[in-house]
Amino acid sequence: MDTYFTEYESAYHVAKQKNRSGIFNDLDICYYNGDKQDNGELENLIHLPLEHIYDYFTETPNRHPLNFISGIEDAKLKNDIQEFLQVSQSLAWDAKLKICNQYKEEVSKLEPDFSEPLRILFITTRITTVLQFATRNIEEVFRKMGYETFISIESNAMQSWGANDSRNNANFAWHLKNILHFNPHIIFNIDWVNNEFLNDKIFNFTWYQDPMPILFNGEEIKKRDRDYFFYILDSVGEAIEKKGISKDHIFWQPFCTNSNLFFRREDIQREEKIVFLGGDYKGERNLPHEEEVIPLLVEMLNDGTLSNEKLREISEKYDMDYDYLDHELLTTIARRETVKWICMQDKYPVEIYGTDAWLDTPEVAKYYKGLLPYGEEMAKVYNSAKYALVAHHHYMYQQRLFEISACGAIPIVYDSGVTQENFVHKDNVLVFHTHKEFEDCIGKVPKSNPDQIAKDLSFETFANKILDIVKNNA
Repeated sequence: MDTYFTEYESAYHVAKQKNRSGIFNDLDICYYNGDKQDNGELENLIHLPLEHIYDYFTETPNRHPLNFISGIEDAKLKNDIQEFLQVSQSLAWDAKLKICNQYKEEVSKLEPDFSEPLRILFITTRITTVLQFATRNIEEVFRKMGYETFISIESNAMQSWGANDSRNNANFAWHLKNILHFNPHIIFNIDWVNNEFLNDKIFNFTWYQDPMPILFNGEEIKKRDRDYFFYILDSVGEAIEKKGISKDHIFWQPFCTNSNLFFRREDIQREEKIVFLGGDYKGERNLPHEEEVIPLLVEMLNDGTLSNEKLREISEKYDMDYDYLDHELLTTIARRETVKWICMQDKYPVEIYGTDAWLDTPEVAKYYKGLLPYGEEMAKVYNSAKYALVAHHHYMYQQRLFEISACGAIPIVYDSGVTQENFVHKDNVLVFHTHKEFEDCIGKVPKSNPDQIAKDLSFETFANKILDIVKNNA
């Protein structure tokens, strides 16, 4: 947890442990008061005297401390310092919001010249591997085509997530600053529209990979002539249209493959094993009745009786928000249970890669092999395995499906029964709906070659689709 210390020694002792916390594997920051005593050896040890707190948090993208540790014996003085810390941070947040609004005003006046070579800016975040590297993959394609590109993303694991322009999100300030300096013709987002502040001349593309709350609640989406939307799930495409977006601005776009990173490697021996690469979502908030609801979800997953109707019934019976139940809690449980199924079978060895949150699940912990950097190391694992799991209760087309396919492993794909998408590659994978069906997949092969999935869809095709839209509408 990010902490403010009144003493350097305590801050240094904790900082050198390089602790990480949260579902995004954040590097814990240790701020300290007083004179500067460190030499910059530890990036997460930051000298921050009390009198500089307001100025620092007005400008920095670094997270605010949520914890306070002090060796001061005077209880009143200690309390006064903590209160000063909290008030200063609150005032800094308000000041940063004003900066945000100033940037928005300036960005709204940007009018890129389309007689110039196109500049393309990408807004993303490090908190999700899939979204981050999908963004990096399509950016790489545009860059290799000769276009000037810029990715607006956190610089390290200490910065605040700010990838969406939700109301009162002061952390979006540094994205706005990047937009202002880069002056893009095109902005590309995943899962967020970020268009409230844009000049009418800027093209804004949003690729919805997930069923985000804004698509299903009463919140309006600002409509601009140069906003275009891509979606993976059919239900998401329908939801975008219901928001009043014109059909000719909405396009189906599944995940794609980066063939420069993920491909068959003849130098790696393929083994009779099953692998899964991905984190435990850790999505539970421990809401009232959650402990009663989780066993019901697990039972439905195991016996294949999961349905939208039953989710509605559970939502009403236990007074649990449906969007939370479906998009957060069930997403977590479906991922965790299907990974447990892999570990419970005894026909093939198992390897699990991801964040160390898997160590909290006993059935999985002994198969956990660590966290892999995105790219080559992941491709090596897929190339070394006969089978690889693809598990999400809302969609079967996932980034990992294409990566698995490109590396020659056989995808074992979970079909929850509530999946709402046009999945046209069922012959190229092994599909399971229940725990028993999963076990029946082991040892089998698909009717058709799994490689075909990666061949059918690429980031190059996606990039050209975006360019065609711009050329025809600029």
